[in-house]
Amino acid sequence: MYIGPKFIESTFGVGIKKHWKRWPDYIEVFERRNLVAHGETAFNKRYVSICTAAGHKGSEKLLGKDVELTPKYLSQSCDILLEFAILLPFSLWRKVAKEKEQQAFANLSEAAFKLISSKRYAPADRILEFALSLENVDVAEDVRQRLVVNRASALRHMGRVDKANDVLDVVDWSASAEIFKLCVASVRGDGETVAALLPTVKAAGAIDARTFKDWPCFSFVKQDPAVRTAFEKQFGESLPNPPAKTVPRSLDEGAEQGDKTVH
Repeated sequence: MYIGPKFIESTFGVGIKKHWKRWPDYIEVFERRNLVAHGETAFNKRYVSICTAAGHKGSEKLLGKDVELTPKYLSQSCDILLEFAILLPFSLWRKVAKEKEQQAFANLSEAAFKLISSKRYAPADRILEFALSLENVDVAEDVRQRLVVNRASALRHMGRVDKANDVLDVVDWSASAEIFKLCVASVRGDGETVAALLPTVKAAGAIDARTFKDWPCFSFVKQDPAVRTAFEKQFGESLPNPPAKTVPRSLDEGAEQGDKTVH
């Protein structure tokens, strides 16, 4: 049984179309899917009509053109579906179980962390931006700080360094736990501070070697000489060297590989 957004909105009072700005893109994904599923080779009037009604811009320019599913488009579509799949249950949870709102935010933070670990930076940034924009919410301070660090990490992984720093600057980290200060320094690319904080954080039992290796927020300082030295001194092992860069066999191959990742 298909349960559409109208049913969800009327039953739970969650305004999906009003509050989620990628709703037009969500509709476009399914309408393009319908074309492919029904063997249509060109964008038709039905596709244009439905997408335009949903507020999708540019659909009318595709009328009569060949239907394409490029790697870039598929990657963007997956990002949109991931965002919807996480934000909808998060919003419903907060709506029907207000007494467990803190847990909803904690779970959202964990979902975002897994997206970043899987290099799906765009949907991670978007769901975290949404969560952090909410007002008058019941969310523990340490969870809010995780949301901020994770969003800044996602942004920096996308190359948006200035925006990542802006996100971090909103919070006063002076009274935060040392582990948060370590994460913030790493996302800022401050290897000197990371090296200085590592002994204290390790002594407090807040971090171990595997955590430092695995958490995406530490990616930005792993090649810093001071950090590598401090890590080896604290954990008795060396950080792994970065993987060797592969050189495309041809210009065409390089262009194809570059089209597979959308940030």
